[in-house]
Amino acid sequence: MAKAQDPIPMPLQDDVREIFGDLFGRGCTVEKTKDRIPFGPDQEEIVLGDFILDDGSVGAVVSADLAMAAYAGAALVMMPVGIAEEALSAGRIDGDMFDCFREVVNVMGRLLNRESTPHLRLRAIYRSGDILPGQTRTMLRQADRRKDFDVAIEEYGTGKLAIMVKGTAA
Repeated sequence: MAKAQDPIPMPLQDDVREIFGDLFGRGCTVEKTKDRIPFGPDQEEIVLGDFILDDGSVGAVVSADLAMAAYAGAALVMMPVGIAEEALSAGRIDGDMFDCFREVVNVMGRLLNRESTPHLRLRAIYRSGDILPGQTRTMLRQADRRKDFDVAIEEYGTGKLAIMVKGTAA
């Protein structure tokens, strides 16, 4: 009989801070917030990634407002903060900054995987206006477990991040 697996872990605030500090090589503060990133056709730009289980179902979604995506993408490769601010003014991230944020989300997968839990891998990154797979849309609207954070990246700025995970806590 196969051993039962633990549920997908919900990352702790300190773990999120630590992974960002290590990834960006600079100070980061991560604070829990009750303010949720709005999702819908008339909302500001968001960027999100979905993580799938081995069976192809969505196990987790990481969502960021435009500020978080721009600052994190820029900080990853030490782009000048002005380039991130240009993206904020334009209302969209593209090109290298978008690709860099994809890598930030990919690295966040380490927070969602443990030896005793189902394996998750990043499937895709989406922007507002992209057609989302049904399970991803459902997770955004009614995740089993969710945490929202305000993330400040030293010398860059502050944005919002949400982590949504399938399943119940142990």
